[in-house]
Amino acid sequence: MAQHYGLPTRLLDWTELPFVAAFFAVCERPGGDGTLCALSAGRLNTETVGMNGVVDPVSGPAYPLFQRPFDDGVPESDRVVAVVAHEVDARMMVQRAAFTIHGASAPPLEDLPNTEGFLMRFDVPAKAKEDIWKGLVRFGVRWSSIFPDLENLSRDIAEMSFPPD
Repeated sequence: MAQHYGLPTRLLDWTELPFVAAFFAVCERPGGDGTLCALSAGRLNTETVGMNGVVDPVSGPAYPLFQRPFDDGVPESDRVVAVVAHEVDARMMVQRAAFTIHGASAPPLEDLPNTEGFLMRFDVPAKAKEDIWKGLVRFGVRWSSIFPDLENLSRDIAEMSFPPD
């Protein structure tokens, strides 16, 4: 939940839904270029921890990464692990949240060995963002569908345009 509400963590948010990924690629830095990344979580884990598939955060190779901030006896790690998200919040459910957790000394994903086997990047030029945004809205992807609360519903309504009477 901390990550979803803006608290810095060693988690990186992912989604299982391409439209949600596109939403974040176009809504952040509206005047600048964006990036949409696709991750094969199973292949990442095969490379980093020798296990195919997404792992549970409370057991196996990911657990020490979650335990480290609370226990100085756990050594720092240079691992990156894709973990299954336990849906504890409506945002996580509607965004089909997934996460990677990064050890304090872990390199960025793009610097890991064999990156081409698990990570793809797509550039989103700034000039294309408005058209992509309009397409997403037509498909029902908007602020209130990604962040289901009254604040974002109000934001969507305020941004709507209606024909004059």
